[in-house]
This record gives sequence, C-alpha cells and structure tokens, in this order.
Amino acid sequence: MAIHLAHFEYQNHVHWGVLSADGVIPLPESYATTGELVRAVKPAELARLTGTPIPRKLITLLSPVTRNQQFVCQGANYREHMIESGMDPDTKHFNMIFTKATSCIVAADSPVIRPAHVRFLDYEVELGLIMRREITGPVQVTEQNLHEFIAGIVVVNDYSARDIQIPQMQFYKGKSYRTFGPVGPWLCLLEAGDMKYLRQLQLTLKVDGQVRQSDSSGNMVHDPVATLNELASLQDLFPGDLIATGTPAGCALVIPSPAKQKIAALLPEAKKWALFLEAQEERTQYLQPGQVVEAGIRSADGVIDLGTQRNVVTISQSDDDRALIATTKKILVTGLRSGATESAVQSWLSSFGPVARVEIIREGNAASPCALVHMDIGDAAAAILVSRLSHYWHDGAMVNASLLHH
Repeated sequence: MAIHLAHFEYQNHVHWGVLSADGVIPLPESYATTGELVRAVKPAELARLTGTPIPRKLITLLSPVTRNQQFVCQGANYREHMIESGMDPDTKHFNMIFTKATSCIVAADSPVIRPAHVRFLDYEVELGLIMRREITGPVQVTEQNLHEFIAGIVVVNDYSARDIQIPQMQFYKGKSYRTFGPVGPWLCLLEAGDMKYLRQLQLTLKVDGQVRQSDSSGNMVHDPVATLNELASLQDLFPGDLIATGTPAGCALVIPSPAKQKIAALLPEAKKWALFLEAQEERTQYLQPGQVVEAGIRSADGVIDLGTQRNVVTISQSDDDRALIATTKKILVTGLRSGATESAVQSWLSSFGPVARVEIIREGNAASPCALVHMDIGDAAAAILVSRLSHYWHDGAMVNASLLHH
C-alpha cells in the first residue's frame, strides 16, 4: 500500500513521520538523507506504525528530498507542452535530459524568489520519481520490476527564468536559482501494486486560484521505464535521487513554431532575441511578486495525494532594487526563552531574511521576553515570515510572530 511521509522539524529536531488523520506520527529512527530513508524503511512496516501524532500546525515542513541527492529532469515530455515550447512532437523523438542545482531544493511552502534581473519567471508542475536502488551500469527495467527501482513519488515545481534559459540556451542556469525547486509536501512510498498509479495521476497548478496547468501523468511521452533504461546507460543513480518527469502544457512560455524559428534564424542574433523578449512581454502569465502558486498531484480515487505546494512569489532585494521593493518591517516575536539575547535572536532570524536590528523586551515579571525585530524585506516576504513563525518551536519554546503596522 502507498504510505505518505513528511520530513519536518519539531522542537529543534528533524524527523520523518507517517501522515495520519490527526497529524504526523514520527518514525522511531532518524535518517539524515532521503537515500538513507528509502534504503531502510518498507511501506508495509510503516503502515503498522503506532504512536502519538504531532498536529500538523506544530511542525515546520522540510523538503522530502535532501540536498545531497541528484536532481535530474526531463524536458518537453508532454505532447502539448512540446508544441508550446516550439517543438514538433512528430519529429522530436529523443528524451530531453538536464539537471538542476540541488541548492535550489526547498520545502513545499517556501517562497519562490525571483532574482532582481529576471523578468520572466515561469512555473512547471512535475511528478518527481524517487530512486530506490543504486544503478551503476545498464539495466533492464520493465513494468514488472519497476518497483525495484522506484521507491516513491513527490510533487516538484521546476521554476524557470525564461529570459536566461532560452536566449542564453542555459537550462541549468535558468532553472537553478535558489528556491527554484520546491519539493513535497509529502513523499509517497510505493509498493509493487502501486506502480500502476504512475500513469493515473492528475497534475494541477493554479496561480491565484486560477488553473494554469492540468493533465494526466498518463500523457507522458517518455515513461519511467523508458527513462530509467536510458539514464542507466549513461549515468549512475543512487537511492533517494530525484527525477522530475516533465510538465504539461499551460506554462507562461510560448515559443514560435519550428517554421517561424527557421525564419528567425535568418535574422541577426541580437534582433532575433530582442523579438523573443518582446513576445514574452505580452505574456501576462509570467509570475509577479505577491502571486500565490499552488501545485498538487493526486489520483482520482484518492489513494495517492501528494499534497499541495503553496509558494508566494517574491523578488530578491539587491542593492539596486531594495529601496523600491523593501521597507523596514517591524515584527514582534513572542514566547522566547527567558535567556534570549539580541545577538542570538538576530543570528536565528537571519536565516529568514536580512535583519537590521533586534530589541529584546522584558515586561515586569513575564517569564517569556519578546523581541522587536526590524527586517528590510518586502510585504510578501514579511507575510510569509510571520506565517512560518506562528507556533514555531525554537530553542525549546513555542514562539509566535505578528507584523506591526505603522
């Protein structure tokens, strides 16, 4: 049977746990990487796990794919997406393979940060395969033994800077910016009888509640069996590695047909790419700061539900654009431990964004001091931070946060 797992932080410790109706039941053992987890656990044994569930509102989600794992991707793997990407599906018969930097992997509820110099940020919901076993040479993968190679599945959003990826012909560069690879929220471990679902999953992506992408995994051109056989002929794969299997149609990017591309090839290089960028300017589908992207994958019968990612689009605050986008926000953090210091709080919160100043406030005999935190961040980033710090365990205490309005 399929088992859904969470990778999370709770009371300053990192855990893996099985989803239940009441929360998450922590596994008794700890696993530092996704590879260690899939080597050690079996869905049938996890199904019998008992224990006291931790309410979901008390945990901080982490990516179920750890950053030590490889991040391999398939491109243009759905027929309609091939067409919108300027390819002829009747002549393109090869499996397009590329990679993303693992430093782009973040939790499913993380903000996606558009670099200040990027104009055209795009989305791509994808089904991610998690490797079960090591492959160090050619193998014969079939529908019958696929479960020996695939341990589970996750939701992936392959965010892409199209004005870097396309004109510079840099897939790796355009898709590897930090935060461009949210994974999760859940890792669904599969058994042999669950492999049929790899062709029966519905992928959906919404922006501000409007559906942009919707398709079945059954419409993949190069399925997991074919892809694993090909990858095994050229590279090593290890337990826990991630293979993102491509995205359906509905992206913001639209590239001219092959016939129009031939005409454009006759133009000077600078003119050709200037026209491309002008065409993208007219595409209102590209993501803008403050928009919310939701991506989810599930089976029609509900047996598999990989959860829903929710990413708020923010923009990086370089020296050039900080004054235009960021203002100093005052955030009140309550519930700190009695010995909290300004330097310790500043060091902790610096992982969330640029902290300008921290003031510790102790009122009378109150056991828990507060911290007034001054941060130079945008509105969307401030809202995300306050949300993440609500009921957040830090240094053995549950803290809360609120945004103070001037």
